[in-house]
Amino acid sequence: MKKLTAVLMGLSLMVSLGGCTNYQPEKRSDGRVSGIQPMDISKVEPFSYGPVIARVDVISGKPEFRIWQFEKDGDIKTGIWESTPGKWHFRNAENHWEYCRIIEGESIITEDGGEPHHVKAGDSFILHEGFSGTWEAVKTTRKDYVIRTRR
Repeated sequence: MKKLTAVLMGLSLMVSLGGCTNYQPEKRSDGRVSGIQPMDISKVEPFSYGPVIARVDVISGKPEFRIWQFEKDGDIKTGIWESTPGKWHFRNAENHWEYCRIIEGESIITEDGGEPHHVKAGDSFILHEGFSGTWEAVKTTRKDYVIRTRR
């Protein structure tokens, strides 16, 4: 029953992230949507969740996560993600590609069977489709992201 609950909560997260934003794009004086959209978290309510909903296996700590999603357009999502300290194992879906840039904090990302990658504010990287490994938020870490999900 516990595993079924975790799966259902994970599915709920996937549905929620599709519409978790209350972000309203800026409009120009002529009423059209602006061609540039600042990612200002003060204008968006975050979606907060724990490891069960995130469908990750916690190794240490008690990480909690927040997302400020700014755009969801077809196969593309953009936003800001944050985690409190902890370490967990995760796996990207076979159709999930993600560009990330660390805004603040420090983390260590280690691909299964690979070397650890220490990331800090200013670092950017790509998590390829099917990536599997651990993420350790040494200090609360915030990143912006662009996710492409192939259909």
